[in-house]
Amino acid sequence: EGTPGLSTPTSPGISTPIILTQPNSNNTPTTAVQRTNTPAPPTATSASGPPLNPGTYDNVDSRLIYKGWSPTNSGTTLHVSVTPGSTISFRFIGTQLRILYQGGSTLGQITITIDAQSYALSQSTGTEWESTTFANGTHTVLITHTGGGSVNLDQVIIPDNSTPTPTATP
Repeated sequence: EGTPGLSTPTSPGISTPIILTQPNSNNTPTTAVQRTNTPAPPTATSASGPPLNPGTYDNVDSRLIYKGWSPTNSGTTLHVSVTPGSTISFRFIGTQLRILYQGGSTLGQITITIDAQSYALSQSTGTEWESTTFANGTHTVLITHTGGGSVNLDQVIIPDNSTPTPTATP
């Protein structure tokens, strides 16, 4: 016998639905819930190791987690994405983030999301992007190739903004 209000599947499996029922006399199913053992996609927090401290990091740093990007070595190292939806995730400790890339008129667009705040960037102009200033702490970053031509990443820079700016003395 099963538990009242729960019909037990006769052939358990990863995608076998579990039918929840109301505890009534005729045990009629009222709600079906599909349960699977499919893990949630990784987030920037779960996918990356220790956060980056202030400093300059080449695109090959192991704490930068790539999905759909490929390394290239054409005189300088880059990671390149040709497929929209490809991502890079990592965390950093600090107040600001700078991204360096090789710009070009045929390049595409990326979205840089830091702690749920998103910024659109076209790599068709420029070679550097700088974030606004955040409160000092650990921040989660997700860079997504959103469209157009290929996109690339050369370096990630976490500025050391912890040193106070000197003030002039009278």
